[in-house]
Amino acid sequence: RGFTAVWSRLGVKVTLVEAAAVFNKYGQDKDLKMPYKVFIDGLLVGKSRLLAMAGDVRQGAFLDPREAAFLGKIVYRPCRKGVYPPTNWDPALAARSAEIPERGLQLEFVYGYEGKENLAKNIFYVNEAEVVYYAAAVGVVYNKNTHTQRHFVQHDDDIRCLTLDPSKRLVATGQVGKYPKVLVWQVYDLQCVQTLVFPAVRGVIAVAFSPDGKKLLTCGSDDRHTLFVWDWRKKTKLCEMPGQNGTPPQVYGLVWNPHGVDQFISYGINHLKTWDRQNNGTYTPTAGVFGKAGTHVVMSAVFLPSGVVVSGMPTGELCMWKGSKCLRTMRAHAKGPQVIRTDGAIACSGVRCLCLRDDFKVMLSAGADGTVIAWDITSGDIREQSQILGTVALKSAYANTTAPLIRSLDCYRDSNVFVAGTHRCDIWEVDETPEVLIYGHSADLYGLAVNPVKTTQFATTSDGDRVFLWDSQKRHMLRTANLGGYKGRSIAFSPDAKHLAIGTSSGGISVMDGATLQFLKWCKSFESSVPDLKYSPDGQYLAAASSDLFVDVFIVKENYTKIARCKGHTSTVSHLDWSSNSKTIMSNCNAYELLYWEASTGRQVKANQRDTDWDTYTCVIGFPVMGIWPEGSDGTDVNALDRSRDREHIVTVDDLGLVKLFNYPCVMKEPGQRHYRGHCSHVMNVKFSYDDKRVISVGGKDRVVLQWKVVSNENQIIGVVKPPYAWQSHDNNAWENPRAMAA
Repeated sequence: RGFTAVWSRLGVKVTLVEAAAVFNKYGQDKDLKMPYKVFIDGLLVGKSRLLAMAGDVRQGAFLDPREAAFLGKIVYRPCRKGVYPPTNWDPALAARSAEIPERGLQLEFVYGYEGKENLAKNIFYVNEAEVVYYAAAVGVVYNKNTHTQRHFVQHDDDIRCLTLDPSKRLVATGQVGKYPKVLVWQVYDLQCVQTLVFPAVRGVIAVAFSPDGKKLLTCGSDDRHTLFVWDWRKKTKLCEMPGQNGTPPQVYGLVWNPHGVDQFISYGINHLKTWDRQNNGTYTPTAGVFGKAGTHVVMSAVFLPSGVVVSGMPTGELCMWKGSKCLRTMRAHAKGPQVIRTDGAIACSGVRCLCLRDDFKVMLSAGADGTVIAWDITSGDIREQSQILGTVALKSAYANTTAPLIRSLDCYRDSNVFVAGTHRCDIWEVDETPEVLIYGHSADLYGLAVNPVKTTQFATTSDGDRVFLWDSQKRHMLRTANLGGYKGRSIAFSPDAKHLAIGTSSGGISVMDGATLQFLKWCKSFESSVPDLKYSPDGQYLAAASSDLFVDVFIVKENYTKIARCKGHTSTVSHLDWSSNSKTIMSNCNAYELLYWEASTGRQVKANQRDTDWDTYTCVIGFPVMGIWPEGSDGTDVNALDRSRDREHIVTVDDLGLVKLFNYPCVMKEPGQRHYRGHCSHVMNVKFSYDDKRVISVGGKDRVVLQWKVVSNENQIIGVVKPPYAWQSHDNNAWENPRAMAA
């Protein structure tokens, strides 16, 4: 009663219930009195704090908008710290949280190409202007003339292989999964026309159409590398046979004989098999005899019109086969640098690509030396004295780096123009003026930042020791810089965009010029990685989170001198945000602790920050984002989130490969949402552009950047992008009206 009386004299009404809650919360001695120090540290707060303590503790996010008037403490999984609504909380916002967002996302552009784990050819010309390939879980049709893309996004897991049918109208893409599938889809309108579901073979790692386009040959990722031949239009499995025993991947590719024989070859680790059709409709294999060539990994293969098979060797040599016997080998390319194969072995790539031009008069070979050779095959064979029609050596697109390893190759009909995919996940087109069409990342991708001044620009960094600056409007890389061998894990622009800070996996921070990417400063503050860093809104400070369990604060104007270290987390600090007044830092860690810090001293702020205004919101826990966690989540599902600058929406990325859009705040147990596929599993970062017109997401191990356009028109949200052209006739190479064809 004495406690309430003192507050009454100060003009603050405190009830006995509130007083009891305070004493129980902050402690009392054996005489039921509260020490002065405890009073000073814990109780010099507003009445709203006392009211929250007096109420019951709520378990979990709101189930019904009518419950949202609750102002007390809320405990929910996975957050280990109770959270509170702000004192001016409007319960009507909970009702909006339950609604599906009025806006949506439309995939606008994919930066990158699968050039690391592809086992066989995965890029094809569709016509003179367009090529088709895949990246992550997206089939991409890219138009080089307009520098635009159309996207097939009906896969729900990683794409592992792709092929184009002889008419160039249909694409087949195979994916991984417990029960994997192959989707056959039309190039011109991206409509899926057939879905082939497989038994438990883990994934489909190779696929090929027969020369007449009626049959589809596939290879599973099981230990038997099961081959299936399908009548794909009827969804009928014609035959099934073991392709090669061993830990996958043993089979790299499948090639049909296009010269009038019902026959195909499979090739890969230490084998090349020729499969001939029998009278009962099955195919029987004949194992290739390597002879003097010695048993080796077959990197690529192609049928010549004469029936001779040419294969590529890791040494850079070509191997000629007749029937099942190796006739001879000949030097063609350098073996290239050693790389880690998909099966974990360290070896050279050698001749990774072989393809025939449509006239069957020219064969192209390419590989780890970055060189493409055009061979005259009119004689029906290739020998040392065979005429070389031309040689093109690709130069690296990046300064002071070696030539790219070519991983896939296709040539345009009756021309010397070809397109190549490289191990750096770039796509080149080579004609009179070779150029990179699509740039990508060659290592696990984590870091993402958006430019606060030039709102169309964003920056990325990855384990590939490079920093990239991109323009979302031009859909092109502006410039790139080397990190000196360090692996980038996080990245942030200063508020004026003059500085760009990059946190590395080794615990260092590199500061570059935000426009030119010139090196400015190196700080070594931690012993392990820097998962997140952000500049304060006033630009005076840089805060860096670490796997060392600390948050360090640097003062920018004093050459990034460290002024404070925040200690208190029990696990890797994964996300942090600044208050709008640049005085307080909020951080969360992998143990799902939500802590607050005084930026200038590093002292932990134990008072609840329910009324603090946060300049950004990227922490994955807290009251305004407690609804993002799905039922049954173990706390590791959501990897990153970002709040739009207008504070209307939040976007999240997760371990299921999904990009999700919610209304902000998101406080309902079952919030309204829109979700989008495109990435493989474990999407690692996401940001709204500063003008909220776009969303950028990056996928860790898929190494892909997806650029999404924020749209409000319902047709744009759910509709299909209209194709820029009709079907191309295979017979007369003329453009045709698809409606007339359908009629």
